Amino acid sequence: MKNILSGLLVLFLVCFVSLVFIGCESGEVVQDQVQDQEDAETETGRPHPLRISSGPSTGVWYPAAVALETLWEGKVDNIDSMALNTPGAYTNLNNVIDGNAEIAFSGPQATGHAYNGNGPYDEPHPDLRVLTGIAESCMQVLVQEEIETVSDLKNTTVAIGTPGSSRRFHTITVLKSFGLEPGVDVNDDPTAGDVVSEGFRDGTISATLAYGIGNPQISELMMTTNGHLLHFTEEDIERMREIDPSLYLSEIPAGTYSGQDEPVPTLFYVEQLVVHKDFPEDLAYELVKAFWENTELLASNAVLFTNVLPEHATKMVSIPLHPGSEKYFKEQGMIN
Repeated sequence: MKNILSGLLVLFLVCFVSLVFIGCESGEVVQDQVQDQEDAETETGRPHPLRISSGPSTGVWYPAAVALETLWEGKVDNIDSMALNTPGAYTNLNNVIDGNAEIAFSGPQATGHAYNGNGPYDEPHPDLRVLTGIAESCMQVLVQEEIETVSDLKNTTVAIGTPGSSRRFHTITVLKSFGLEPGVDVNDDPTAGDVVSEGFRDGTISATLAYGIGNPQISELMMTTNGHLLHFTEEDIERMREIDPSLYLSEIPAGTYSGQDEPVPTLFYVEQLVVHKDFPEDLAYELVKAFWENTELLASNAVLFTNVLPEHATKMVSIPLHPGSEKYFKEQGMIN
């Protein structure tokens, strides 16, 4: 009996060791297959995601992002791009910082805040880089018929903008430069889009700031209300530049909007595309190249791109350029 039990034990151990060996070998084979598949995918090159974080559909950034998506898909190999609808610049920058987007539409003020850790940011984000300046844009302030200056907005309701939007910070800049504190001297309406349009039409909102020459929301309200655009002076701009040095004075051409027979002096700046420093250098180069070689095509598809000049590429850029962008600009003689 003892011999039989010993024989069974030996047989069991032999089987167990064989199964373990076979299992390990099978696991190694499966792992090798997975690794081979991953290597094959790397070699073939999966499309690089290109999420473009832009702005609300009622503004000029989202249509511009759609135009860029279409252009880049046709001109740059191996990308999978998508325009994202967002509240605005600060959300866009946060998306890049958090890895939820590859490209952010922004302005110099918001970009500087994020990079340096001021404004709404508690800490700096030094990994941000400017891909390119894209276009001169304007901030225009639409007001009710009886409003003549920013000072007249005291004790009225202003559509200051949603939290996380560049419109909110720019509206606050304008108000504070005239000594008006949101929530104290003016009522703070944080709504956006169609809600602002309805409020302006029924008179409950006295002013709203919007971006871009030919802004769709301003166009509609200028046609359907007695509202008008505020005129700003060099003195006004100097006060605002103490808060936002990227601003300068220029004009919206006469006839841009219904009933606007004269040029309107207002606030201008150069908008930017921002990426992370780890964004691939060769891809950055190709995107910037496609952008600057197809500005006329972009202008035919988005109002933001109707005023794009080579000097906008690096104008008012206060944080480092991405190396891929810098390479292209040097080749084209756009920077030294």
